[in-house]
Amino acid sequence: MIGYKKTAALLVAALGIAESSQAALLDRGRDMVFDDVLNITWTKDANLFKTLADASGNPANFVQEIIKVNSAVQISRQYPYHSEYRNFPSEIEIDFNAATGHLSWFGANAFVGYLNSISYSGYDNWRLPNESLHDGYLTTPNSNQELSYMFYTNLGGAGNQPITSTHNNFENYALFRNIESYPFWSGSVDDVHSWAEGVHFANGKAETFNMDSFFYAWAVRDGDVAAVPVPAAFWLFASGLGLLSFTRRKQNS
Repeated sequence: MIGYKKTAALLVAALGIAESSQAALLDRGRDMVFDDVLNITWTKDANLFKTLADASGNPANFVQEIIKVNSAVQISRQYPYHSEYRNFPSEIEIDFNAATGHLSWFGANAFVGYLNSISYSGYDNWRLPNESLHDGYLTTPNSNQELSYMFYTNLGGAGNQPITSTHNNFENYALFRNIESYPFWSGSVDDVHSWAEGVHFANGKAETFNMDSFFYAWAVRDGDVAAVPVPAAFWLFASGLGLLSFTRRKQNS
């Protein structure tokens, strides 16, 4: 009996070690990676707009489809630096560069709206990452700085270093594709100046940018995703308990 309990305790400890050693980023399949610290899910593809545009076979028509599905939710906003009214999300082709995947801030929001309209990977609550308004290098970002957290904490980036060449967390970096050393849009806006926050993955610096600038849009959604595979460690644990049970019955017979 003592040997049985000791072995079971060791299996429980082994399970705990295996689970605790898992990275904060977890591959959920279906082009999604879950951050169990921020409780958000990222697309694996950091340049998903270009990937889908290429896959469509007709990028120009793909852009028109994005504009079309967003037409019902457009509102007019005035941006003082441009002295003009712009619709939000985008209603014009100039906000999209399907050849590179670059988008204006208007185009980035329209693209996220498109992902929701098709329930991309089974979900319709995609958005741009949050990034509280600030300028500079946040080497210890918090939960309100999702892009900075990705750059510094999840990927192991360093200030003034491009993420494509400096990423100290190789395991997490390998979960994604099409990460570029270029700015990524957030959904956070400086309404006073009508600029939007972004994080430059060429150096890790966060700052506000003109909304007509062309950057990447990396989609994220709140929470985990369904149908999470059972960890291999659990199967090891269950198999071990089964073997112990069989051995115990054999000894008692």
